[in-house]
Amino acid sequence: MGSEMCIRDRVKAALDLLSDSDRDVLLLAAWEGLTTVELASALQVTPAAARVRLHRARTRFAEALHTVEEQ
Repeated sequence: MGSEMCIRDRVKAALDLLSDSDRDVLLLAAWEGLTTVELASALQVTPAAARVRLHRARTRFAEALHTVEEQ
């Protein structure tokens, strides 16, 4: 490993930079495997709103991961 962070550490660090709501959306979709309709139900929003939240959370995660990798 050396001075480089392993991928698990980078992902965790990036997730730690996200808001609770962004992290929850990503975890429900990616780790729990919820569909958009299931995600919408869990979040008590419309499927369209769930898609928007997921897209925004993925974008912010990508930015956070980029930030972590630059460190």
